Amino acid sequence: MEPIEKRVETRGRKPKVPPPPVNPRIEAFHKEHAPKLEAIMALIKKEFRTMHGFLKEWTLNPDPNLSQARQGFFNGAGCGEVIGLWLGRSTKPPQELIHDMFFKEMEGEVVKMLKDTSAPIRHARKGVKTVKAGSITTSLNEMEQYIRENAPVVWKFCDKIATGLVVRRNKPKVVMSSILNMLNCRNQTVNGLQTNMGVYLYANHIPKSTMEVLRELSICSSNPHVVEVLRSIAKELKLTASEWATRVAVLMNLDNVNQMVGVRDATSTRSGALMVNSTGGFATPVFGMPEGYRFIPREWMKPAARVEFEPRMLEPTEAALDYFSNSCEWYLANLLSSHIEKLPRGEDEFRRPEIEVLHLEAPDVLAFDLMNIEQSSTAGNLQGIGRVLTSEFKYTKSDLAEGLFLVGGDQLLADRVRSIQKARESDVPGEDFSFVVPVLGPLHTCMNYKKMQLKHHLGEKSGSRLGSLSYFNRKLRRNYVDEKVGNFWACMDFTRDSLDGAAMALMVAEGAENNWDSFRAKVMTGDINWRNIVKAVTGKLAYRYVEGLRVCEDDERDRVYENLLLFMRSEIELTAFYKSMRGGDFIAGGGIKYGPELMDIRCGMLGEWDDRLKQIIRRNWIINPRGREGKALGLDEFMEEIVRAYKQQYNPGGSENLEDFQRKVIARCVLYLTGIKEDMRTGLGIRRHAGNRTRQDRVPDIISVMEMLLDDDVVKHVAGRGKATVQTPAETEVKDWMMDGLEKMRDGKWWPAFLARSPGCSRVKRLKTLGMADESDESDESDDDDEDAMDVAE
Repeated sequence: MEPIEKRVETRGRKPKVPPPPVNPRIEAFHKEHAPKLEAIMALIKKEFRTMHGFLKEWTLNPDPNLSQARQGFFNGAGCGEVIGLWLGRSTKPPQELIHDMFFKEMEGEVVKMLKDTSAPIRHARKGVKTVKAGSITTSLNEMEQYIRENAPVVWKFCDKIATGLVVRRNKPKVVMSSILNMLNCRNQTVNGLQTNMGVYLYANHIPKSTMEVLRELSICSSNPHVVEVLRSIAKELKLTASEWATRVAVLMNLDNVNQMVGVRDATSTRSGALMVNSTGGFATPVFGMPEGYRFIPREWMKPAARVEFEPRMLEPTEAALDYFSNSCEWYLANLLSSHIEKLPRGEDEFRRPEIEVLHLEAPDVLAFDLMNIEQSSTAGNLQGIGRVLTSEFKYTKSDLAEGLFLVGGDQLLADRVRSIQKARESDVPGEDFSFVVPVLGPLHTCMNYKKMQLKHHLGEKSGSRLGSLSYFNRKLRRNYVDEKVGNFWACMDFTRDSLDGAAMALMVAEGAENNWDSFRAKVMTGDINWRNIVKAVTGKLAYRYVEGLRVCEDDERDRVYENLLLFMRSEIELTAFYKSMRGGDFIAGGGIKYGPELMDIRCGMLGEWDDRLKQIIRRNWIINPRGREGKALGLDEFMEEIVRAYKQQYNPGGSENLEDFQRKVIARCVLYLTGIKEDMRTGLGIRRHAGNRTRQDRVPDIISVMEMLLDDDVVKHVAGRGKATVQTPAETEVKDWMMDGLEKMRDGKWWPAFLARSPGCSRVKRLKTLGMADESDESDESDDDDEDAMDVAE
């Protein structure tokens, strides 16, 4: 492409527009530097084809070393002359020519973005759904990336304006929002940021008047627009649920949503507050289900096969005992590594045991309507599960008769489902509720286990009982620690620190040392083989070890030492269970109320479920809602997050129309609202829990507990300690849950009672008894033909 030197007239007439006057300075510069300018023009033509391409590349190049060269080129000699040579004689000064070129480029970028109907800067995108099973499809980072790629000149211009002496942390988001606010002012369909911001404000209960003020500044959308968006999303999600049921198997989880509501109606007979009982839940496709299955076939389960089991078959296997032993070694080795720098430990030495690691991706999740059903009853569970299956997913009676459906929940849901199945076991398939397979929530199992642990090991509040949890709390001084486990996470932290202090003290005592400093020094010099210490302490925490100590005479026993070992074993059991849940592993635990429910899982794994159903259960007892490695949650723990979101968004007590909107629209969009909040926080780099709190250093507390145990000789076996004397009664003997439970199951009435409560078992046993009677009758008939003939005659 040659530069335009002059306008050519071929008809011999005067030009219609007279040529502009020649700039003497530019003309003189052309004559003086003609060869150099020609070389520059040739190079620009070769590399960039046009002056426009050269200027765009030159100004947008991110190389900071070019900044001074740019300034010299534009403000000093060179820029105007080169552009003048390229464009020929012009009436505009070079600076105006440059401005016109860049404004024209920015206008082109803006028009291009406005015409892109599938751009992420729009809320309603052509060919793209607004939500994907409750999760947002457009985030702040996606909007920023789109503008950077499709409008680099506009971005550079606005970024330069926003750059000052002090650089803000979120300057890119400020630039993005400024550009999108101006685009929205020009075309209101470019409203992705405004809609997300409006939904965010709505989710945080910002008044309508405030939103209207911000809407006038193009910062957010209007309140009616947000309401309409939520209605359309709820409708879309409901259609998605019906579509799921036609092609994939679905797992559902239900829980009660009970909320206290203040009564403001002066004419009401009630005063103060009113409890509103509801049922909420979510659904997700069954992970690991083969393609082509709309539900789990009934052939994959053998109902009531547990009748043939014997209690000894339910005892822990050698593999399970090895798993616990390896978990102990891993925990103790990690504890030493965290307190001794440069501990000589190999990379694969004492690794955490894993049965099957599930690499879970973020699943599609659908929230249900908030049903006006009280879930905390047998009838409520029957009604709630039935409504979800038939109204939400449109399953027919034939589907219920042919398939199995996984329903997650806590122990109460599993117990009530069993009661319904027991009461309806004589009904026809599809109406007997045998199509429901409860999936026990691991978080509630942990909570129940923690209650059992504190009930047995807490001791007197004074802390007078050596080795009890109240004794530990004399040093730790933690609040919210009681038998009811009102604050579960506070109790978890307390028992974890108590375990660490006790484990370190036990290892120091095993190394024949009296203090930590000398033990650590000898470990570093190699005088103490820390690997042997870990194995020795693991042996003391093994099952049946304490049982062996308790068969000795009272003068040889040490009840304090035995109780301490049982506490440490129970805490490592719970830690292994919870760690496996967070990491996506599968093991089983124990509890008080959860005994029958966990035994249901044990019976299923032992023989009632075939290999395909076992694999399905293993892969679907946890969920990874955000797709982060090591951040899996139990189904019930994720359900608790949804319940909290329900309570934040649901505002009962309004008019009938508002109540219907809250239950059918807001409840169904609760994951979308949560996703908008999370995207705003993460996109702007804001912590989820704002404040000046810092993580507490656990090491001083652990060391103080360890020193207390060493000073009081709690971690050493003292013969006769805890036995009854004339002055004092015998030390309380904490139950060995595992051994006592196995003994009770083998020799007591627990197993027959468990079978009697299990749906279908009584019928199978009755049929089995009748079959044995028929066989006995047949043998009698073959022995005495005359008697048989008389019976027939009668």
